[in-house]
Amino acid sequence: MAWQIIAVYITVQALLMRLVPGNNHVGPRSPQGNIPIYKENGVLAFFCSIFLFLIGQQIGLYNGGVIYNHSGDLLASINIFALIFCAFLYVKGRTFPSSSDCGHTGNHIFDYYWGTELYPQIFGWDVKQFTNCRFGMVFWPLSTISYAFAQYERYGFVADSMWVNMTLQLIYCTKFFMWEMGYMASMDI
Repeated sequence: MAWQIIAVYITVQALLMRLVPGNNHVGPRSPQGNIPIYKENGVLAFFCSIFLFLIGQQIGLYNGGVIYNHSGDLLASINIFALIFCAFLYVKGRTFPSSSDCGHTGNHIFDYYWGTELYPQIFGWDVKQFTNCRFGMVFWPLSTISYAFAQYERYGFVADSMWVNMTLQLIYCTKFFMWEMGYMASMDI
């Protein structure tokens, strides 16, 4: 089930990143003269993700506590996926880099974790924007919402502390997406 959740989540986030309207934002010029182009649609994609999660729960596609109920399996699966994805990016960067901003140190372990490309892309999707912003920063509040659903399902109420936690994380992540292009411009400094 965890692998299905991850696959659907990756697909939805990739589609939102591509299909949600937004202006192109020019990132900083790299040492090799490359200039990344990011799609500035994070705020709308973030709220679409929350909306889609709530709609899916309302129409019965899944239980609202689905992330909580599968949290152990999700944690294990996403760690396995991350190791495989890093290996894929390592091979991709060594054999088919996205730009001239690539290379390796000769230390395979360092290169595996640090990366071999400054601006990796897969089929036009910016890997850093996708993994850091869309995959990670969207999942964070979705998991909190799911935990609140699970608490309600188990105990019949959502505790004040859960409401505070959800509210603060939604505010923080909304603020992040309002500043997403600033983050993308400062990430590789």
